[in-house]
Amino acid sequence: MTKKSITDAAIKAAVKKNPSATHDQLATILGTSQSTVTRRLKALGYERSRAGRLVQINGEGSAPYDAKRYSAAASFVESYELIWPTLVIKTSESAAQVVCALIDAMRLPWVVGTIAGHDTVLVLFRHDPEQVEQRFVPLLLERLTEGR
Repeated sequence: MTKKSITDAAIKAAVKKNPSATHDQLATILGTSQSTVTRRLKALGYERSRAGRLVQINGEGSAPYDAKRYSAAASFVESYELIWPTLVIKTSESAAQVVCALIDAMRLPWVVGTIAGHDTVLVLFRHDPEQVEQRFVPLLLERLTEGR
């Protein structure tokens, strides 16, 4: 059986309509293989959140997720606190700019901007607190603290 080629727009539309769908379910919806869906979702920057929904963590035109860069930053993150509309990330001395640059490189659509000091990063959000707390913060912190 020949599987059809799918566009990025088709994948994004299918995920938007079915954010909790498995890769197999999306493949059926799109009329392609599960491996194609998995590969394309990864290339588009989608990950499954802890709530089980597919979330695009990299914005349009952002660099793809590089696990080595983020795991290197993990050793710099010491603590964090969400004080709406700001996520305050405390880093080791002189590391805030590295962590801030990685967050900026993600080009997340719900981040208004970031500010780096000597050992503190401020991440400013544009969406409601519940959405940010449930979707963005867990994904970002998981990336910044993986391997700890």
